Amino acid sequence: MTIRTLRNGPVLMQSAAIVMALVTMMGSPAPSPSPVDGGGAGVGIRLLDIPAATQDDPRARANIVDNVPPGSMIQRRITVSNFDEVPRDVEVFAAASAIVGGEFLPDDDNPNEMLGWITIDQPVVHLPAQHATDVLVTIAIPADAPEGEQYATVWAQISSPKATGINTASRAGIRIYLSVGAGNGPPADFAIQSLSASRTADRVPQVHAVVINTGGRAIDVYGTVSLTGGPGRTSAGPFDTPTATTILPGQTETVTISLDAGLSVGPWGSTVALTSGLIARDETATLTFPDADQNPQSPADATPWWVPASIGVVAALVAVGCVLYVARFRKRRARDERWTRV
Repeated sequence: MTIRTLRNGPVLMQSAAIVMALVTMMGSPAPSPSPVDGGGAGVGIRLLDIPAATQDDPRARANIVDNVPPGSMIQRRITVSNFDEVPRDVEVFAAASAIVGGEFLPDDDNPNEMLGWITIDQPVVHLPAQHATDVLVTIAIPADAPEGEQYATVWAQISSPKATGINTASRAGIRIYLSVGAGNGPPADFAIQSLSASRTADRVPQVHAVVINTGGRAIDVYGTVSLTGGPGRTSAGPFDTPTATTILPGQTETVTISLDAGLSVGPWGSTVALTSGLIARDETATLTFPDADQNPQSPADATPWWVPASIGVVAALVAVGCVLYVARFRKRRARDERWTRV
């Protein structure tokens, strides 16, 4: 899959893989004389080599999902494309990444050990307009490398200085998920804990799936929700997740899927089907969406029952205190008046 970004636009970070060089490879095309995907502008990047052992795994075809032992080496070819109508110098480099709030994000301020293991044979490539070339990425894991999973991105970037003196960059990246350890490494797995429904402020119904990563590897979860048994025995969907949600081992994230604004309140029978690579999980529930004129409220935002109860108790105690104070004041005043008359 080719990944493109628009000049002066936001960075678009998608996934491709870097995997072990010691496994059997699928056949790969020769270096491309032109971009692998026509049209567009900016820079593109694509993985060329895919290991035969993981070619049936959608996630493995787009991300690194292998566990590699210390002392081994990984080499992968990638294609870097120039989609512009003018020649470009493209920088190719690696930078640290992190998983935060369900997203795979750049983490330039916190470099990890893996950055010292990565070399790129062409840090800068000169590409004519609408042309591409191949670049070799090597990851040499030291014999004393610590066990665990680390994250990085190999970026292809075009810098465009403007007349104002401000540089803008168009770039695309290949994610690296590198787990270091003996054997096949810890397995990946996840579970769907619960389903809930809400409606946004602009009246769009949403289904929320709470997902926990029960395995030992980071996962990229995406999928669909389908509705059945609605008013008049209607059905709707499937509706897709807008992007994959990345979840670290042991952590929980909420996968949110937006539906058509015209859907009725329900109740609906809902089925959420999520996948990460070859792992697939589904969960069913009966959901009712809030009325369009109601403010959406997720279970996490709902006020606990004890909050209004506590407020009521405090208010009652204050009222009783006020009554006692007034009664005591009147009693003292009456006594003072008797002494005055005497």
